[in-house]
Amino acid sequence: MVGALCSRIILREELLFFADQLGVFAASHVPFYILLGILTGLMSVYYSRAAWRIEALFEPFQDQPYRRALVGGVLLGLLIMLFPPLFGEGYGAVKLLESGKPEALLQDSWLSFFGTNEWLVLGFVGMLALVKVAATTFTIAGGGNGGNFAPSMFVGAHVGFFF
Repeated sequence: MVGALCSRIILREELLFFADQLGVFAASHVPFYILLGILTGLMSVYYSRAAWRIEALFEPFQDQPYRRALVGGVLLGLLIMLFPPLFGEGYGAVKLLESGKPEALLQDSWLSFFGTNEWLVLGFVGMLALVKVAATTFTIAGGGNGGNFAPSMFVGAHVGFFF
């Protein structure tokens, strides 16, 4: 909160995400919090293991930076063609979820042909959470510049929305 306040004062920027309490705490919701914690814990294990395995696939290209970049770029490009919200750091996609407009994620995808069925949107959001791990790892293992902070926020937001 302090970082957001300083950013707003010094850089005169709007807040990237707006955190507001949506309701009053209810003890009856605790089982759902526990289930969400289990699901996100499993997702974090998936994230680290999938990233480790994908990085291992790039080891043969360690001494060939151009080939490594070509393989990573082609794989990433294919994923972005199938899942356009993967392009960029992902803050836009998270803001769409936050604003209650998840159907907009399908707008430029190949699934837009099928409309914005609730189950289709939910499945697409779940797939985005899983595939973002591969997209992030293709970028980093391919020699691209990036980290795991924004992608982990993307994955967490999508898993939370999916739940």
